[in-house]
Amino acid sequence: MKKNVVNGRLYDMVRYYNMRELVEDVSSRYSDNTAFLFHDGEGVAEIKYSQLGDDVRSFATYLNSLGLEGEKVVVIGKNSYEWALTYLTVTSGVGIIVPMDKDLSEDQIDYLIEDSEPKCIVYGKETEEKLTQRKEDIHYIRFDEVSSCVSQGKKLRDNGDSSYDSHKVKSDELGILIYTSGTTGISKGVMLSQNNIMSNVYNVKTTIMIYPEDRCVSVLPLHHTYECMAGFLAFITARREEKYSTPSTRLSEAI
Repeated sequence: MKKNVVNGRLYDMVRYYNMRELVEDVSSRYSDNTAFLFHDGEGVAEIKYSQLGDDVRSFATYLNSLGLEGEKVVVIGKNSYEWALTYLTVTSGVGIIVPMDKDLSEDQIDYLIEDSEPKCIVYGKETEEKLTQRKEDIHYIRFDEVSSCVSQGKKLRDNGDSSYDSHKVKSDELGILIYTSGTTGISKGVMLSQNNIMSNVYNVKTTIMIYPEDRCVSVLPLHHTYECMAGFLAFITARREEKYSTPSTRLSEAI
Protein backbone atom coordinates (compact mmCIF):
# COMPACT_ATOMS: atom_id res chain seq x y z
CA MET A 1 0.00 0.00 0.00
CA LYS A 2 2.87 2.41 0.73
CA LYS A 3 4.01 2.44 -2.89
CA ASN A 4 0.62 3.91 -3.86
CA VAL A 5 0.84 6.82 -1.44
CA VAL A 6 1.74 10.24 -2.90
CA ASN A 7 2.58 12.94 -0.34
CA GLY A 8 0.70 10.97 2.29
CA ARG A 9 -2.35 10.45 0.07
CA LEU A 10 -3.52 7.59 -2.11
CA TYR A 11 -4.38 9.79 -5.09
CA ASP A 12 -2.91 13.06 -6.30
CA MET A 13 -5.89 15.22 -7.28
CA VAL A 14 -6.53 18.85 -8.21
CA ARG A 15 -7.23 21.09 -5.20
CA TYR A 16 -10.01 23.63 -5.73
CA TYR A 17 -10.51 26.48 -3.27
CA ASN A 18 -13.95 27.62 -4.42
CA MET A 19 -16.87 26.55 -6.62
CA ARG A 20 -15.92 28.84 -9.47
CA GLU A 21 -12.56 27.12 -9.88
CA LEU A 22 -14.41 23.81 -9.84
CA VAL A 23 -17.01 24.81 -12.45
CA GLU A 24 -14.58 26.47 -14.84
CA ASP A 25 -12.09 23.60 -14.71
CA VAL A 26 -14.45 20.63 -15.02
CA SER A 27 -16.68 22.25 -17.68
CA SER A 28 -13.59 22.74 -19.84
CA ARG A 29 -11.60 19.62 -18.98
CA TYR A 30 -14.51 17.16 -19.16
CA SER A 31 -16.74 19.06 -21.60
CA ASP A 32 -18.12 16.00 -23.43
CA ASN A 33 -18.57 13.84 -20.34
CA THR A 34 -21.88 13.39 -18.53
CA ALA A 35 -22.25 15.49 -15.39
CA PHE A 36 -25.88 14.71 -14.47
CA LEU A 37 -28.55 12.17 -15.38
CA PHE A 38 -32.11 12.70 -14.19
CA HIS A 39 -35.72 11.90 -15.05
CA ASP A 40 -37.41 14.82 -16.80
CA GLY A 41 -40.93 13.34 -16.98
CA GLU A 42 -40.43 11.78 -20.40
CA GLY A 43 -37.23 9.82 -19.89
CA VAL A 44 -33.67 10.21 -18.70
CA ALA A 45 -32.15 13.60 -19.47
CA GLU A 46 -28.42 14.12 -19.70
CA ILE A 47 -26.39 17.21 -18.86
CA LYS A 48 -22.84 17.40 -20.21
CA TYR A 49 -20.13 19.26 -18.31
CA SER A 50 -19.98 21.87 -21.08
CA GLN A 51 -23.70 22.59 -20.68
CA LEU A 52 -23.34 22.72 -16.90
CA GLY A 53 -20.68 25.41 -17.22
CA ASP A 54 -22.74 27.40 -19.70
CA ASP A 55 -25.88 27.11 -17.56
CA VAL A 56 -23.99 28.34 -14.48
CA ARG A 57 -22.62 31.38 -16.33
CA SER A 58 -26.01 32.24 -17.84
CA PHE A 59 -28.05 31.73 -14.67
CA ALA A 60 -25.54 33.80 -12.69
CA THR A 61 -25.77 36.59 -15.26
CA TYR A 62 -29.56 36.58 -14.96
CA LEU A 63 -29.48 36.66 -11.15
CA ASN A 64 -26.94 39.47 -11.18
CA SER A 65 -29.20 41.44 -13.52
CA LEU A 66 -31.76 41.38 -10.68
CA GLY A 67 -29.24 43.09 -8.40
CA LEU A 68 -28.36 39.94 -6.46
CA GLU A 69 -24.58 40.03 -6.67
CA GLY A 70 -23.15 39.65 -3.16
CA GLU A 71 -26.55 38.76 -1.70
CA LYS A 72 -27.90 35.58 -0.07
CA VAL A 73 -29.97 33.19 -2.19
CA VAL A 74 -32.04 30.39 -0.66
CA VAL A 75 -32.43 27.06 -2.47
CA ILE A 76 -35.17 24.79 -1.17
CA GLY A 77 -36.82 21.79 -2.82
CA LYS A 78 -36.36 18.20 -3.91
CA ASN A 79 -33.03 16.95 -5.23
CA SER A 80 -32.88 17.96 -8.89
CA TYR A 81 -30.66 19.45 -11.55
CA GLU A 82 -32.20 22.85 -10.75
CA TRP A 83 -31.13 22.48 -7.10
CA ALA A 84 -27.57 21.58 -8.06
CA LEU A 85 -27.43 24.31 -10.71
CA THR A 86 -28.64 26.95 -8.26
CA TYR A 87 -26.03 25.93 -5.68
CA LEU A 88 -23.16 26.08 -8.20
CA THR A 89 -24.46 29.27 -9.82
CA VAL A 90 -24.77 31.29 -6.63
CA THR A 91 -21.42 30.16 -5.24
CA SER A 92 -19.60 30.62 -8.58
CA GLY A 93 -20.92 33.94 -9.74
CA VAL A 94 -23.46 35.61 -7.47
CA GLY A 95 -23.14 35.55 -3.68
CA ILE A 96 -23.99 33.37 -0.68
CA ILE A 97 -26.03 30.18 -0.97
CA VAL A 98 -28.48 29.22 1.80
CA PRO A 99 -29.68 25.59 1.43
CA MET A 100 -32.88 24.89 3.38
CA ASP A 101 -34.82 21.75 4.29
CA LYS A 102 -38.01 21.48 2.22
CA ASP A 103 -39.63 19.34 4.94
CA LEU A 104 -39.60 22.10 7.56
CA SER A 105 -42.92 23.56 8.58
CA GLU A 106 -44.17 26.85 7.17
CA ASP A 107 -43.37 28.61 10.44
CA GLN A 108 -39.85 27.20 10.54
CA ILE A 109 -39.17 28.25 6.95
CA ASP A 110 -40.53 31.73 7.67
CA TYR A 111 -38.21 31.98 10.67
CA LEU A 112 -35.14 30.93 8.67
CA ILE A 113 -35.99 33.40 5.91
CA GLU A 114 -36.31 36.18 8.47
CA ASP A 115 -33.02 35.15 10.06
CA SER A 116 -30.96 34.73 6.87
CA GLU A 117 -32.37 37.78 5.04
CA PRO A 118 -32.11 36.43 1.46
CA LYS A 119 -32.85 38.53 -1.59
CA CYS A 120 -33.93 35.55 -3.70
CA ILE A 121 -35.52 32.15 -3.11
CA VAL A 122 -35.24 29.38 -5.72
CA TYR A 123 -37.70 26.64 -4.82
CA GLY A 124 -39.48 23.47 -5.89
CA LYS A 125 -43.22 23.45 -6.50
CA GLU A 126 -43.71 21.12 -3.52
CA THR A 127 -42.48 23.97 -1.30
CA GLU A 128 -44.64 26.69 -2.82
CA GLU A 129 -47.53 26.31 -0.37
CA LYS A 130 -45.13 26.92 2.52
CA LEU A 131 -43.90 30.21 1.07
CA THR A 132 -47.07 32.09 1.91
CA GLN A 133 -45.58 35.21 3.51
CA ARG A 134 -43.94 36.57 0.38
CA LYS A 135 -41.99 39.79 0.65
CA GLU A 136 -41.70 42.44 -2.01
CA ASP A 137 -37.94 42.74 -1.63
CA ILE A 138 -37.36 39.02 -2.34
CA HIS A 139 -37.28 37.49 -5.82
CA TYR A 140 -39.02 34.10 -6.08
CA ILE A 141 -37.98 31.63 -8.80
CA ARG A 142 -39.58 28.20 -9.07
CA PHE A 143 -37.49 25.28 -10.31
CA ASP A 144 -39.56 24.99 -13.49
CA GLU A 145 -38.74 28.64 -14.25
CA VAL A 146 -34.97 28.17 -14.02
CA SER A 147 -34.52 27.11 -17.66
CA SER A 148 -36.21 30.34 -18.78
CA CYS A 149 -33.93 32.35 -16.48
CA VAL A 150 -30.91 30.56 -17.98
CA SER A 151 -32.10 31.45 -21.49
CA GLN A 152 -32.54 35.10 -20.50
CA GLY A 153 -29.10 35.12 -18.93
CA LYS A 154 -27.57 33.72 -22.10
CA LYS A 155 -29.13 36.54 -24.11
CA LEU A 156 -27.69 39.05 -21.66
CA ARG A 157 -24.24 37.52 -22.08
CA ASP A 158 -24.59 37.55 -25.86
CA ASN A 159 -25.42 41.25 -25.59
CA GLY A 160 -22.26 42.01 -23.63
CA ASP A 161 -23.20 41.46 -19.97
CA SER A 162 -19.93 40.44 -18.28
CA SER A 163 -21.12 40.39 -14.66
CA TYR A 164 -20.18 36.72 -14.27
CA ASP A 165 -16.67 37.29 -15.63
CA SER A 166 -16.06 40.24 -13.34
CA HIS A 167 -17.47 38.57 -10.22
CA LYS A 168 -14.80 37.79 -7.62
CA VAL A 169 -15.22 34.79 -5.34
CA LYS A 170 -13.62 35.17 -1.92
CA SER A 171 -12.73 31.60 -0.97
CA ASP A 172 -12.22 32.19 2.75
CA GLU A 173 -15.16 34.47 3.45
CA LEU A 174 -18.80 33.54 4.05
CA GLY A 175 -20.04 31.61 1.03
CA ILE A 176 -22.49 29.05 2.40
CA LEU A 177 -24.98 29.50 5.24
CA ILE A 178 -26.25 26.13 6.49
CA TYR A 179 -28.88 25.73 9.19
CA THR A 180 -28.57 22.98 11.80
CA SER A 181 -31.31 20.41 12.28
CA GLY A 182 -32.51 22.17 15.41
CA THR A 183 -32.88 18.93 17.40
CA THR A 184 -32.04 20.76 20.63
CA GLY A 185 -33.83 23.99 19.83
CA ILE A 186 -34.27 26.49 17.04
CA SER A 187 -32.06 25.92 13.99
CA LYS A 188 -28.92 28.01 13.98
CA GLY A 189 -26.99 29.25 10.96
CA VAL A 190 -23.51 27.81 10.44
CA MET A 191 -21.29 30.15 8.42
CA LEU A 192 -18.95 28.30 6.06
CA SER A 193 -16.50 29.47 3.46
CA GLN A 194 -16.30 27.80 0.08
CA ASN A 195 -12.80 26.67 1.01
CA ASN A 196 -14.27 24.84 4.03
CA ILE A 197 -16.33 22.64 1.71
CA MET A 198 -13.66 22.30 -0.97
CA SER A 199 -11.08 21.10 1.57
CA ASN A 200 -13.45 18.26 2.52
CA VAL A 201 -14.03 17.39 -1.12
CA TYR A 202 -10.29 17.31 -1.76
CA ASN A 203 -9.60 14.99 1.15
CA VAL A 204 -12.36 12.62 0.06
CA LYS A 205 -11.20 12.31 -3.52
CA THR A 206 -7.53 11.85 -2.60
CA THR A 207 -8.59 8.84 -0.52
CA ILE A 208 -11.38 7.24 -2.56
CA MET A 209 -11.01 7.04 -6.33
CA ILE A 210 -14.11 7.79 -8.40
CA TYR A 211 -13.84 6.56 -11.99
CA PRO A 212 -15.55 7.91 -15.15
CA GLU A 213 -17.94 4.96 -15.31
CA ASP A 214 -19.05 5.37 -11.68
CA ARG A 215 -22.48 6.80 -10.92
CA CYS A 216 -23.92 8.15 -7.68
CA VAL A 217 -27.62 7.95 -6.87
CA SER A 218 -28.54 10.90 -4.68
CA VAL A 219 -30.48 9.52 -1.70
CA LEU A 220 -30.17 12.03 1.12
CA PRO A 221 -31.51 15.57 0.61
CA LEU A 222 -28.88 17.82 -0.96
CA HIS A 223 -29.24 20.46 1.74
CA HIS A 224 -27.46 17.99 4.05
CA THR A 225 -23.78 18.93 4.05
CA TYR A 226 -22.66 15.29 3.83
CA GLU A 227 -24.77 14.52 0.77
CA CYS A 228 -23.90 17.82 -0.86
CA MET A 229 -20.19 17.22 -0.36
CA ALA A 230 -19.89 13.44 -0.89
CA GLY A 231 -22.74 12.67 -3.30
CA PHE A 232 -22.67 15.85 -5.38
CA LEU A 233 -19.50 17.94 -5.31
CA ALA A 234 -17.02 15.08 -4.87
CA PHE A 235 -18.46 13.32 -7.91
CA ILE A 236 -18.40 16.24 -10.30
CA THR A 237 -14.83 17.10 -9.26
CA ALA A 238 -13.59 13.51 -9.55
CA ARG A 239 -10.80 12.44 -11.85
CA ARG A 240 -11.98 11.76 -15.40
CA GLU A 241 -8.66 10.99 -17.10
CA GLU A 242 -6.25 8.16 -16.39
CA LYS A 243 -3.23 10.50 -16.48
CA TYR A 244 -4.82 12.71 -13.82
CA SER A 245 -3.58 10.65 -10.90
CA THR A 246 -0.16 9.14 -10.33
CA PRO A 247 -1.25 5.96 -8.48
CA SER A 248 -3.64 3.96 -10.67
CA THR A 249 -4.49 1.16 -8.24
CA ARG A 250 -8.06 1.11 -6.99
CA LEU A 251 -8.44 1.59 -3.25
CA SER A 252 -9.94 -1.91 -2.87
CA GLU A 253 -6.83 -3.36 -4.56
CA ALA A 254 -4.43 -1.30 -2.46
CA ILE A 255 -5.72 -2.44 0.93
